[in-house]
Amino acid sequence: MSRPALASWRRAVALLACAVTALALLLPIPVLAGWVEAAGLGALLERLLRDDGVSSGPVPVDKLVHVVLFAALTAIVAWSSPRRIALTPLWPSALFVLLYSWALEVLQGLLGVRAAELADALGNALGIALAWAGLTLLRRLSAPPAVGSEVVG
Repeated sequence: MSRPALASWRRAVALLACAVTALALLLPIPVLAGWVEAAGLGALLERLLRDDGVSSGPVPVDKLVHVVLFAALTAIVAWSSPRRIALTPLWPSALFVLLYSWALEVLQGLLGVRAAELADALGNALGIALAWAGLTLLRRLSAPPAVGSEVVG
């Protein structure tokens, strides 16, 4: 693909992404709006904080950045639910962020800006799993005691 054609393609994809984001934020669906806001925040953080290919030790820093940012994004999406976090199932949030991360990797490969990497997708999935585990633990620790149980202390 020629350089001008690639630039036009990137512009078209960026405009489409902006249009979808604007539409989602204007729709009266709070969960969708929260997810889009969280996805936009995650993409911005990923762009600002990424360290392209810098390696320190056996794990490149950018893979650790993927883990941390997608853990944070999963927590943001889960907390953006209109219902309390204790009442909202976590799996839809985790699935949304996982699909979002896969879409980002595919788009990177298609647009030729960066190569799509399986290691990035695995780092994203690990971050999502860590957030899910952390949020599940937080729920269990903050759950009220069962009826009939005694508090010793």
